[in-house]
Order: sequence, then structure tokens, then C-alpha cells
Amino acid sequence: MKKQALLIVARTAAGAALVLGLMHWLGVGLPLHVHMACGAALVLALCGLAILGRRRAGWLAWAAIALGLVIPVVGMAQLGHAEMRAILQALHLSLGLGAAAVAEILAKRFCA
Repeated sequence: MKKQALLIVARTAAGAALVLGLMHWLGVGLPLHVHMACGAALVLALCGLAILGRRRAGWLAWAAIALGLVIPVVGMAQLGHAEMRAILQALHLSLGLGAAAVAEILAKRFCA
């Protein structure tokens, strides 16, 4: 039951963070903190799935926790490095989509 709830949170937060990040990138007047809150929910759900499935997932659980630590660092780095902003945005997007995929994989391994 916990796994299902965490997976729903991860899916919802990933979708919302993606849409809100895209809207921020397009210049729609949304507060960046809303996107950051959705991203934090995704990272927390990912880490929760990693902790629940650590015995069956093995190294993937540790990789998920590391991914959860890297995503906000790269996201915050976008704010200060104007010359590398496009590269950091692409990396942040890739890491976020990867986190959603790892959450799905962890949930499937936890069921097995």
C-alpha cells in the first residue's frame, strides 16, 4: 500500500514538475517555488521507494538516492550560471525524467 501511494505521488509530482518547468521556461508568470515543491515531492517519493525496495532493488536503490540528491543541486545551479544555463536545463530535465523512470522501475522490482 505504501508503494502504491509513493508511486502515485511520484507520477503526479513528475508530471506537474514537468509542466510547471516548461511553463517557467516559456515565461508564463508562475512562481518557481511551485515547480520546486513538485520536484521535492518527486525526490522524496523516489527516496521512499528506494528505501522500501532496497533489499530487492540492490544498487538501483542507492542510485535512486544519489539521483535524488543530484537533481536539486543541478536545478539550483541553473539560477547562478547564466553561461551554462541551456546545458544545465537539459541536464535537469533529463535527470527529472530519469527519476520518474527509476521510480517506476523500483515500484516494479518491489512487487516482484
